[in-house]
Amino acid sequence: MADQSIHLVGIGGSGMLPLAELLLKKGQSVTGSDRLLKEQDLATLAPPIRKRLQRLVDLGAVLVPQDGSGVKATTNRVVVSTAIETTNPDIKAAQTLHIPIVHRAEELSQAIPADHLLAICGTSGKST
Repeated sequence: MADQSIHLVGIGGSGMLPLAELLLKKGQSVTGSDRLLKEQDLATLAPPIRKRLQRLVDLGAVLVPQDGSGVKATTNRVVVSTAIETTNPDIKAAQTLHIPIVHRAEELSQAIPADHLLAICGTSGKST
């Protein structure tokens, strides 16, 4: 997976954000879009999401509006979750450029060796 350019659609989401951080820490080039990003200026966002996205920027991520502009001919793959509609501009751009679109779970399984994964799930109680 070395020297890959990976675009994450919905990078501010609870599943995508930690995946983006993991990929960045592994040395990958990461771009990402989120429907909350109307421009590249994070100052317009609410403090909790601004802080989370700023951490990704500090690690080297490039954040863009969700308008297809983050998907380039040099992008190796576009990562989506089930929550992303097929009409999303990033998906349309990937299809136009014939860039593979992979699900977040598949990307995660490639990024983490099976013997190093601890998953905590559920709807409540995880912080206790």
